[in-house]
Amino acid sequence: MSTLNTFPEHPILLVDDEPSWLHSLAFTLEYTGNYNNLLTCNDSRELIGMLRCQKVGLVLLDLVMPHISGEDLLVQVAQEFPDVPVIVLSGLNQLDTAVRCMKFGAFDYFVKTAEPARLLGGIQKALGMLAMQRENRELTSRLLRRELQHPEKFAVFTTRSPKLEAVFHYLEAISRSTEPLLISGEVGTGKVHAARALHALACPLGAWLSVAGTELDEHNFAPLLYGDEQRPGLLDQARGGVLYINGIDLLSVPSQAKLIQLLQQGEFLPMGSKLPRRLEIRLVCSTTKDLAEMVGECRFRRDLFYRLSMHQVRMPPLRERLEDLPLLLEQFVATSCAALGRRKPLLPRNLTPLLASYSFPGNVTELQELVEAGVKQSPVGRLSLEPFRCYLNRPEAVPADIMQGSVPLLVVPGRLPTLAEARDLVIEEALRRANGNQSIAARLLGISQPALSIHLKKHVFPHL
Repeated sequence: MSTLNTFPEHPILLVDDEPSWLHSLAFTLEYTGNYNNLLTCNDSRELIGMLRCQKVGLVLLDLVMPHISGEDLLVQVAQEFPDVPVIVLSGLNQLDTAVRCMKFGAFDYFVKTAEPARLLGGIQKALGMLAMQRENRELTSRLLRRELQHPEKFAVFTTRSPKLEAVFHYLEAISRSTEPLLISGEVGTGKVHAARALHALACPLGAWLSVAGTELDEHNFAPLLYGDEQRPGLLDQARGGVLYINGIDLLSVPSQAKLIQLLQQGEFLPMGSKLPRRLEIRLVCSTTKDLAEMVGECRFRRDLFYRLSMHQVRMPPLRERLEDLPLLLEQFVATSCAALGRRKPLLPRNLTPLLASYSFPGNVTELQELVEAGVKQSPVGRLSLEPFRCYLNRPEAVPADIMQGSVPLLVVPGRLPTLAEARDLVIEEALRRANGNQSIAARLLGISQPALSIHLKKHVFPHL
């Protein structure tokens, strides 16, 4: 992100042999477009030397100048500095000249007498293209790296899940972007932790402010975000940092329209103020809902969805990262015992497979609360399985397999088995998934453990 006092990050170089025009153009860019990182050059012979000595983001080039013409300079810049876009400004409205400049490599062509808004739009488009190119290079470079550059920023996550590690790599890759980030995921998957990690990567010295989507209704949107002359709004308070909207799916449709307008304009006007202020925050939004589905149902604006989803991550639910279950259990048991002043006991051998059979709709948060309750209900010195069994045997508890809605419950590619064969096959599969534990297998099958035991003795082990 750019600093608070300088915009854009790399200066815009204005090239014209008329000092009065340079002064007028610089004034327009600074006070109408909020561009204050400007350089000027009134001698065409000095342009190439300036580009060699300093990183420049954009060149605004006059065509008719003494010593070296603008067209000749355009060719030189395109050859030696192909990553620097050039916008040509001419006093003549000539189509053949404009076409020739575009062939030489100009990004755009404007007549000096045109409306300033058109030129400002062209500048915004050129800087946006540069930002996108930089982000693509950064994203490609970082995603190709196997190791995280800043693993300490993700220390709050206890994981060895490849899915979560992919999220970490992506957050590192987009940390320098100025575009919004959309974080989706179920309750308890760590969306706030991911947003905090991006804040630590992108602007650790900047502010962190959080607001609920329900707070930004059509009546509170402007007062809360824009503020007024006496009381700064959240956009001013979060300047140079992150504004986190928790539950963007809860934003009302009128507020959605105001938010997309804010993002498109890149500036806002506090109540009672006459001068607009540039938007200098990193916007991060979270959702537990499928925004694409909401767009299809006309409950979320399509243009806002596409703007927010330029950068997005999905936090995997706990049932998709079961390799983390033993790590999380150890951690939560240790912290729970420490809080009670107890010594950490050994975990029962069957605890992990028992919990792996549960869907955990509340994800890591639910697991932590379950472990804390289990430790409190267990005798000192050991961890009992009984509190966990009771919790998972509630009528509303959903087995993990049922949550995998995209996976068919039954696939029979060959001969259709008889009912007796199907029963034995399903029981065999349940025992395999439960690692031989009959209590867990019975839970997966929706029957009692004694009923499963009777069946096994009658049909599998009749000699016993």
